[in-house]
Amino acid sequence: MIKIIQRAALLIAVIILPNTVSADAFIPEPLCFEPNKPLMFSPASYRSRYDIDLKKYEVCISEFISKQEQAILKHQKSIELARKMLKKYVE
Repeated sequence: MIKIIQRAALLIAVIILPNTVSADAFIPEPLCFEPNKPLMFSPASYRSRYDIDLKKYEVCISEFISKQEQAILKHQKSIELARKMLKKYVE
């Protein structure tokens, strides 16, 4: 009887706690600022500044995507580990 209770407690810990403890409470968004495109007859300096800002924006978005992809891999590994632990104790 005690062994069943221990397994049930472990099952709850493996399934429920990781989901509630490590889950994101919000949807991450990139902290990148979109550049404002200059008007058609703006000075060349405005257009060159826009090009610089656009490249910075592209780098910022690319870094955000890379970090999110790394987080996906981390979460997938955690899921697989939890499944293995569950399978080990259920069988």
